[in-house]
Amino acid sequence: MISFRIHSLHLISFSVIFFLSLKSIAQKTSSDFENSLIGENDTTRVLFLLRRAQKYQFSDPDSALYYVDRANKINTEKFLNGRIKMANTLGNIAWGRSDYLEALHQYNNLLDLTMRSEDSVMISKSYNNLGSVFYRMGMMEEAADHYFKALEIKERIGASPKSIAMSYNNIGSTYDNIGDKQYAKELLTKAVEIRRQIGDSLGLSDTYHNLARLYRDEENFESAEQYFKDAVLIKTELNNLRGLANTLNSLGNLYEIQGRVDSAEFYYNKSIEVAKESSSGYELVQAFISQANLFFTQGRLDEALVMVRGWEKILPSISTWLLKVDANILKSQIYESLNKQDSALHYYRIYVAARDSLASQENKNYINKLKWQYETEKKELLIQDQERKITFSYIIALATVVLLVLIINRLFAQRKINRLNKERFDAEVDYKNRLLASRTMDINNFENLLNDLKEQIDQTSKETPEKLATNLKKAIKHKLKDVNDWGEVKMHFEEVHPRFFEKVSKIQPSLTPNEQKHFAYIKMKISNKEIARMLNVNLASIHVVHHRIKKKLGLSENESLAEYVDQL
Repeated sequence: MISFRIHSLHLISFSVIFFLSLKSIAQKTSSDFENSLIGENDTTRVLFLLRRAQKYQFSDPDSALYYVDRANKINTEKFLNGRIKMANTLGNIAWGRSDYLEALHQYNNLLDLTMRSEDSVMISKSYNNLGSVFYRMGMMEEAADHYFKALEIKERIGASPKSIAMSYNNIGSTYDNIGDKQYAKELLTKAVEIRRQIGDSLGLSDTYHNLARLYRDEENFESAEQYFKDAVLIKTELNNLRGLANTLNSLGNLYEIQGRVDSAEFYYNKSIEVAKESSSGYELVQAFISQANLFFTQGRLDEALVMVRGWEKILPSISTWLLKVDANILKSQIYESLNKQDSALHYYRIYVAARDSLASQENKNYINKLKWQYETEKKELLIQDQERKITFSYIIALATVVLLVLIINRLFAQRKINRLNKERFDAEVDYKNRLLASRTMDINNFENLLNDLKEQIDQTSKETPEKLATNLKKAIKHKLKDVNDWGEVKMHFEEVHPRFFEKVSKIQPSLTPNEQKHFAYIKMKISNKEIARMLNVNLASIHVVHHRIKKKLGLSENESLAEYVDQL
């Protein structure tokens, strides 16, 4: 045994020395090449160093940063092209490390620089990169706004079908998350058609993944499974580890919704393995959360805690509120089941803070600001494009006439767009007001709960710890029952939809009160994500309940529960 350990240490030492030697040789080779450029001008040297950085930006970020730093030591302020490449490389490095706040900073800098260069292709790429960062951070409205800006430029300059398909895929996926399933399906279908025609396998696998998620949410499980498996096959062949980890996790989620626990656990484990191999923090935390949630719902609390410890060191470095919301509410539920009330309360507070940040007033103001900037920049780009094409006086006159016609048509179209935007804005304001009222009630109920617990502690401070814990649990249970008073909600619901629950009971008497409650939520057009947030459960649990309801009603997997309830 001792000799084996010594042998292993020798192997490790040799591997480390070999790796360092290779890196030293690589740096020496690079230095030799740089020395050969001493006689060249600064522009040539900067562009060479940045090309080297771009080569390593995903495979070896440390080396990429080394070359960026060397280029930065040369006075790059006067080299606009070099600064553009530098900002793009730094953004890609931050993206690869799941440091989305830094990526956002670098890609915004990239956008400013490309605007100065008037390079439409790079401006479009900058908007697309920013959209992807916002998407990962869970800010879907901002993501859609930037993706649309990228698409508008691509269509104006006649970009390649591959580039157009990418925009369709990105916007479709974003609208799927926003909740506009029909529009999402139209765009994703267009992306599939284009990518099949041009043979874009990598892009096709991404769109298959997004279509599978859409069909999963519609409870068309057969189609969802087929698209997920097609995506897994392509990503495996292309060795796209980051994308593969994401798709394996989604496939596990599909099986969990269907109650196929063994298959779900298998694919969650595969997702964790692949995410570790790809060194992707975002996908790894996502897989840990999915596996922990599965263990929690199965009552395997010790195994769930192992998953919690797996993501705890990674999560703080990832700038996405959605993952933090899911992670902290799950941790709170696990610790509560283990009777660790202090830890459960601690993580519940973190969850509430993260949840409220998703719908803050600052986000709404920022969205409105971006929309205004979008319309302004569209007009400025159109004017600049026309001005560059005017070289002779008769062309100027002709272009003026054409531009006047376009402006008139645009004014009529703009009036219609403004009307539609106002209707959408009014709907968003109404939604935010209702959401704010709901959260205000949550805060008040939470404060009342803490005050009741304080009084309970003061009254029973002389009792034994066991009795004190029992009294506190009773108080919490009683208070939560008050917070979730379904009776009052049901009374108001019946005023709007008379005899609704009577009809539901006649259709299927075996439906439980909880399942009838879900009927009401569906009737009120509340999305599955909102139901999960109201009930403080994960989205997979909501899908499980709806799947069970469809079985009792005798509906097939392809039939929509929402359409069925809407007809009552």
